[in-house]
Amino acid sequence: MPELPDVEVFRRYLEATALHKRIESVQDLETGLLDGVSANDLRRAIEEHALEETARHGKHLLARIPGDGWLALHFGMTGRLKYHKLADSAPEHVCMRLALENGYDLDYACTRKLGRIGLAASPDALAREQGLGPDALDPGLSGSGFARLLAGRRGMLKTALMDQSLLAGIGNVYSDEILFQLSLHPRTPVDTLDEAGLKRLHATLRQVLEQAVENGADPARMPDTMLTAHRHRDGCCPKCSGKLETIKVSGRSAVFCPACQKTGS
Repeated sequence: MPELPDVEVFRRYLEATALHKRIESVQDLETGLLDGVSANDLRRAIEEHALEETARHGKHLLARIPGDGWLALHFGMTGRLKYHKLADSAPEHVCMRLALENGYDLDYACTRKLGRIGLAASPDALAREQGLGPDALDPGLSGSGFARLLAGRRGMLKTALMDQSLLAGIGNVYSDEILFQLSLHPRTPVDTLDEAGLKRLHATLRQVLEQAVENGADPARMPDTMLTAHRHRDGCCPKCSGKLETIKVSGRSAVFCPACQKTGS
């Protein structure tokens, strides 16, 4: 599933390709992905307008439409964007195509059709409507503020990091990476970390997410010291070369090194 780094890469891609270009028509719209808006209303809001700026909150990408709020995209498990001109370069499983005045198309493709397409009054309004916590890379969220968010919270660290109502943007892959970098077992209880430990967790999650963005959210480009580059089958720990293991944490798969991440049970 695309997580914060992936969606930030999508945001920058959209900004570099499709901004300030009039949308002539909305095509190939998969109505099953529409979230709180009809196909007609979406077309009325978008067609003959240009996307003027971008924003992101957690795993949600937004693009401003002059006078009509923001186009809001969630990428589900398999979503992506593709800006192209030739028909033979179009991706498969297109769920919305924005035909632009310059002859190019911006395609929102989603193989498993688990994404969402909607409109929002603003990025803040979308976060409220979706019940999202602060963005994981919100510059206004300090280490102390993060520690207050988790203070008194029960449950396991991996589960807390993936709770979008607590902190928006982190999913399965990057929660594992953050905990690996701190040598913390995914089942470590949140309440075993003191304020200093929570501040370290916050600093590490920012470092991991920023590094992933810098590397295009591409595991092949990640530093060899990151777990993400070794998550494949039969992968080995980049710290000790031991075999990585997979366990279930709150119903989700967690990849970790049992030798380096011993905290928890």
